[in-house]
Amino acid sequence: MTLADNLQSFLSDVFARSAGLGKAWTQRQKDYTAPQEDAKPAPRNIIDKQPRGTAQVRNVLQLHATIKEGARAQRKVRFQYTKRNGATVIRRMLPYSYRGHLLFGKDAHTKSFIINNIAEATLTGHLEKPDYPIEIK
Repeated sequence: MTLADNLQSFLSDVFARSAGLGKAWTQRQKDYTAPQEDAKPAPRNIIDKQPRGTAQVRNVLQLHATIKEGARAQRKVRFQYTKRNGATVIRRMLPYSYRGHLLFGKDAHTKSFIINNIAEATLTGHLEKPDYPIEIK
């Protein structure tokens, strides 16, 4: 036996005795198989994980279409928004752009909104001249 084999045997015995597991521990060590690298995680469904305030999946496309139409026509969009503290408010703003999970627009000031917290959106009749270039096409 080499020095490495002796050391491994000694450490196995020490760990097995200190854990009080004896032969069961060494048997588990022999039975261990590494996880398969080819295994792929199961695909996640968008319905499985919805943060609070998220619109229903069937309404998300309608929501984005309304925001896109408001940006194209330079009309304000009225939407119901859930804040981080759980309070629901009504906002009216001219949408400018999407950045990741945020929607940027101008209300009284330029603001950002978490897209998943917008519950519903409707177009208003209020036309507004944009202060910045509208990036939503």
